[in-house]
Order: sequence, then structure tokens, then C-alpha cells
Amino acid sequence: MRNKNLIIFIVSITPALLSGFINLFLIQAQHGEPPVHYLVTSVLPFLGAIVSGALLFILATHCFNSSHPPQTLIYCVFIIAAITPLTTPPWLVLLATFAGFILSCKSVNIGGLTHSINAAIAARFIVFLCHLPQTDNTLWQQHIEGYSGATPLQMQRICAFSHHLCPAVSLKTVLLGTWNGAPGETSKIAILAGALLLLWCGSLRLRPIIFGLLGFTMTWSFFRADTNFWQVIGQQMLMGSFLFALIFMLRNRFLNQLSPGYQYAHAFIFGVLCVLFRRYGPFAEGTLLSLIAAQIIIAVCYGLHRQLPGRRVSI
Repeated sequence: MRNKNLIIFIVSITPALLSGFINLFLIQAQHGEPPVHYLVTSVLPFLGAIVSGALLFILATHCFNSSHPPQTLIYCVFIIAAITPLTTPPWLVLLATFAGFILSCKSVNIGGLTHSINAAIAARFIVFLCHLPQTDNTLWQQHIEGYSGATPLQMQRICAFSHHLCPAVSLKTVLLGTWNGAPGETSKIAILAGALLLLWCGSLRLRPIIFGLLGFTMTWSFFRADTNFWQVIGQQMLMGSFLFALIFMLRNRFLNQLSPGYQYAHAFIFGVLCVLFRRYGPFAEGTLLSLIAAQIIIAVCYGLHRQLPGRRVSI
């Protein structure tokens, strides 16, 4: 059963990765860089660094007579490849992958449940801390520092600060993901195709996704209600990182131990935080920060709930 689920996961995430790499090839070709040169100098070192980091972790666990489920390793390797920008230096990708797996081995007990951070999220967070987004040149000229235009929502914020009319992003551009970004987060069509495959195979639950979209929609409507509401929110919901996380990253060992109510609450909080981090945070990594913060909030709420006298929490 585990091998079957792993194969389904690999088949579902592969289109997102392949389409992302193809989009990046096309973007580089528009700038005059041959695809073969980009493959040799960027893509292969990137993938090699991820695999090397995972192999280094396996070697380290064997040296200390420890073990790690191979299925979990493969899951996380694919996720790391999907959510890490190709512009990250290979040495940092290797270090982050290795350190992410090491951190995932550390766990704490909260209310009788084992809580640990996902290796892929830990690796991406290390990349985020060591390789913070660069300030946009336009913003630099406008004396606005610390903001990135990596997503349509962030670009809207840039336009608001710069007092410029923010152009709408075409639906074709949003769906195909023809802009720079992490390989697995660019093509929305490929992400949705993977979601349909997971749903068809029974490996994906629809309710957490609905609660995540609900949290996103309610928060966006509260903070950004305007005449183009549905057009704008459609663009934001189709952000690659948000959709990718809803489909591939809302389940982990800790959350799987919780009751469905807590899992739905986690998805809802994640959707809320995605808007808040992107709208008011200085970085474009709203999805990453939302995943971390939402899990911490749920863990704290669960622990406090367990401490209430006379209350019993169903798991």
C-alpha cells in the first residue's frame, strides 16, 4: 500500500515539475540562453545537490545506527525540488536538504502526540533564511525596500506603494505559469492535473482544500473588497505555491494524528495566513511562512485544549 501511494504521488507531482522546468527553459531561451547550457549549468547541479543532500543524510543515519523511512525521503526530495527556486546556489541546496532531514528527526510531544517539522519545509526555510529575496529595482528607485514581486499579490502591493496602476495578469499567464519561480509552483494546469489524479486514486481529501480556499477567500474579502474582487481573488488563488501547498503539503505525521476538525482548522488558518503574510509581510514566501505558522498555531491550540479540565480531545 505504501509503495502504491508513493507511485501515485510521484506520477501526480511529476507533471508540475516537468512543466516548471520547461517554462524556465522557455524563459531563459527568450533571454538568449541555449536550453542545453541552462540544463547543464543550472538544472542538473540543482537536482544533483538535492540528491546529494539526501544521500549524505542516509550516510549519516547509517553511521549513527539510525534509520529513516525510505518513502518519506523520496516524498521530501520531490517536494524540495518543487518548492526551491532554481536560482539557489547548489551548495546551499545541498546544505538545506541535509539539514532539513536532520531537523525532521527531532520531535516533541504535544498533548500526547508527536510533533515534528517536515523535512521539505525545513529545507525551504533554511534557503529562505540564507538567501533572502532581493529588492526589486523599481522599488529601489522608489525608496521602498524589502519587497518582492514574485507573486501577483505582491506585485499589487508594489503598485500600491509606487502609486501606479497595477495591470491585471492574464488568465493564460496565470495558468501556464510563464514566469520565474520554483519549478513545481509555476504551471497551475499541471498542479490541478496532479490534484485530479490524487482525487481519482483516493489519495487526496477535498475538505481540507475547501477549508483552505474558504480561509483565503474570507480574509481576502475582508482586507481587499473592490469592484474587481472576483477577478483579483481568482488570480491570487491561482498562485502556484498556494495551490501546490493545498494539494501536496497539508498532510504530515503530526496532522495525521489529529481529528478531522483540527485538520480542517489547520487548512483554514493556512488560507488566512497566506493572505496576511503576502499582504503585510516583507517577503514573497507567504506560503512557506503560513505552513510553519499554521502548524505551530494548531499544535499550541491542541496542547492548550488538552490542558483544559474536564475536556477530552478526540484523535
